Formats: sequence, C-alpha cells, structure tokens
Amino acid sequence: MRKKRAALGKTPVYFISLKPSKLRAWQMSLQAQVNEAVRARAKAQRDLYYIDVALRMLDHGKPKDLYIEDRLHMSPQGYAIWTRAVREALLSHTQAELRSCERRSRGAT
Repeated sequence: MRKKRAALGKTPVYFISLKPSKLRAWQMSLQAQVNEAVRARAKAQRDLYYIDVALRMLDHGKPKDLYIEDRLHMSPQGYAIWTRAVREALLSHTQAELRSCERRSRGAT
C-alpha cells in the first residue's frame, strides 16, 4: 500500500478475498486468516476495500460446487458470485465517491 500511495496517491485498491476451493480445502484455515487480516486493514485504511467472496462460496463451511473438473478454477456459477460481489462493492463506493466530489465542487464555487 505504501508503494501504491507513492505512485498513485488515493487511488483505491479492491482486494477480493481468497476463495475456498475444493482442491485447496486444506488451506481454508490459512485463507481465513489472510482474509481477516486484510478485512481488518481495510477498516483502518480509506483507500483499501475488502470484497468478501469467500463467504458466498461456502455452504455450511465447505466449498460449494462452483468449480470445473480441476476443482480449483471456477465454473460460470462461481464467476457469477464474483461478479455480483465486485459489482456491489464498486457501485457502493462509486456512489460515495460521487457524493464526495459533488460536495467538494459545491464548496469550490
């Protein structure tokens, strides 16, 4: 984030959570730790946003059947979950940014 800020200033970063997959089910505990660390950091940093796809991809704590034959890469249903989550995050933050810009422009006139 320091390098990003130096190069790009306040440009936001959107972190898509690590996804649970059937092939890497043994990593789910570590993935949850990473996701929680990024989520906590995003709460403290105005230019970092956390997008949780992991929770949407689980059924009773186990990966849903959202993968192609290799059990790692997502099927169209998996990408549909990602699309909804990313769209929701981008639209909600875009609206907030728009309101902020409008307030600043009204103050400048």
